[in-house]
Amino acid sequence: MPEKMCAAALVALRLKTLPMPVNVPVLSIVAAWHRRHEPDRAHGWLRQQVQAVLMELTAAGPR
Repeated sequence: MPEKMCAAALVALRLKTLPMPVNVPVLSIVAAWHRRHEPDRAHGWLRQQVQAVLMELTAAGPR
């Protein structure tokens, strides 16, 4: 799990991170939805929120 995603748990539970013992390939994240949801404003808003969070989590790159 990316360190940024579990930062709160690291602090709250006094955990620490360790480097991966093996090289892990970069993952691609793909989203798909039925075309009937395309005009749905709430669905569009949710897609934008998910994209923004993922962009923020990956902006700094690996630690």
